[in-house]
Amino acid sequence: MKYYLHLWDDGLFEQDHEGTDLSNPAAARNEGLKFAQEIWSNLNAPDQAVVEVTDPKGFVVWRITAADVAQARGRGFRSLA
Repeated sequence: MKYYLHLWDDGLFEQDHEGTDLSNPAAARNEGLKFAQEIWSNLNAPDQAVVEVTDPKGFVVWRITAADVAQARGRGFRSLA
């Protein structure tokens, strides 16, 4: 199933038009966390930014915030990129 990783940063919305084929919602969350970790230091307002992971119908499956990124880093979660 395709999942989409959309970014809200300082009032700006960047929509993922391509999506990523992933096996389930847990894999989509992991992909969202990886994406967030890769970009977080380059954002305009990282404390307010949100990565929304949506399904093909546009329903939000996960909302990833700065707190989620910090918690993932604290658990040793590393991006594979």
